[in-house]
Amino acid sequence: MKKILIFIFSAAVLGFFLTACKPKVDVEKEKAAIKALIDKETQMWLDKNGKEYVDCYVMEEGTARASVSGSDMNLMMYDKKINYADSTNKMDFSDYKDYKFSHEILAVKIIDNVAWVIFKNHSSFIYKGTDTKTEDLQSMVMEKIDGKWKISCFVSATIQPPPPPPPPPPPAIPAKDKKTK
Repeated sequence: MKKILIFIFSAAVLGFFLTACKPKVDVEKEKAAIKALIDKETQMWLDKNGKEYVDCYVMEEGTARASVSGSDMNLMMYDKKINYADSTNKMDFSDYKDYKFSHEILAVKIIDNVAWVIFKNHSSFIYKGTDTKTEDLQSMVMEKIDGKWKISCFVSATIQPPPPPPPPPPPAIPAKDKKTK
């Protein structure tokens, strides 16, 4: 019995020191760094700055970026043969003017060097002369590599506004009383 108590006490002391010595994560600081990365990724895409855009991502097998908008779906899986920086630099935004965005963080979960983030992307721009606003629901999985957050998985879905309600039915015409003979 004495050996069991010594074992339990030793395990408790060891557990205390292992958890007490682990550095505390400053969640607010990490959230701010994550938000800064999300903002940078969007801005570098808009600026067609391929080098800085690609720097936002973990560039290895398994990295994915998916987006869904209406009936259109786009999935990009990392391929070491593709020069993503060069293809980002060549994107054509000539139909877009006055693009503005903001990100609204809805949830962040950080476990060690991995973060899971859900946020809304609010955008407004002029597309081919028409004022346009979009709202996307986005989620990311990030990895902290060498002290910097990087995106390893990114999924985006455009939130479509609901269709307008159908027109009301025409007013009912009261039936005339028929007399029976």
